[in-house]
Amino acid sequence: MSTPDPAMFLQLRGHLLSTDPETVGLARSERFPEAWGLMMETAYPQGAVSLVALADGTTSLYFSNGGGIIGGGEHQHIARASITAVGLLQTFAADMPVEAEAALPGPGHTIIRALGYAGHRSIEAAEDDLGYGRHQLSPVFHAVHRVIAMVSETTKDE
Repeated sequence: MSTPDPAMFLQLRGHLLSTDPETVGLARSERFPEAWGLMMETAYPQGAVSLVALADGTTSLYFSNGGGIIGGGEHQHIARASITAVGLLQTFAADMPVEAEAALPGPGHTIIRALGYAGHRSIEAAEDDLGYGRHQLSPVFHAVHRVIAMVSETTKDE
């Protein structure tokens, strides 16, 4: 097993954020009119965690220490949960502010990022506000946490 490389986190993150959705077969549709995917990032004292879910079920979990789990969406239940989370985000995406830069969240905060066809949109909020239902994006936060739990449980022995 290789040693985690923190630079890999930034490389994977940067690659995703610069991806043209059409190059990976994702196009605007009736089900996904606003965003082709999402990235939810949370900052903890030991580093940041990024969950990526795309409209086709592709799912990855990145850790800023360089670790991660790529290919979670190869498991049908994870792919379905990711698609559900991206679908739920559609309701909120158009009202989210356009993102000027893709910064990481501050300590104790979470950024929910809509990977939009015409640019990315994001909201940063206190993790507690999202977790305790005190924010409009709390339903998305909880849907993504269900995906994270599935990825962690399914891949723990891999």
